Amino acid sequence: MIKYFFIALLMTMFVKNMRMI
Repeated sequence: MIKYFFIALLMTMFVKNMRMI
């Protein structure tokens, strides 16, 4: 379960970076 949470957090960070650029 922790794996999914970590992946979700990573994906959100990646999306934020993409939007910023």
